[in-house]
Amino acid sequence: MIEHWNTNLRYESAYDFPIPLELLVKGAKELTGFIHKHIRRSSSHRRKKTT
Repeated sequence: MIEHWNTNLRYESAYDFPIPLELLVKGAKELTGFIHKHIRRSSSHRRKKTT
């Protein structure tokens, strides 16, 4: 699991990247799931308020 993230990671080269790529892919999937869940939650709250 990635415990600390900063924007400097985007400048790392693929050859000496400090985090295994498998963990980055897993983290990206978890992050997109988290974002999708909050978007769904947010849009359902808005619908309830307008009706």
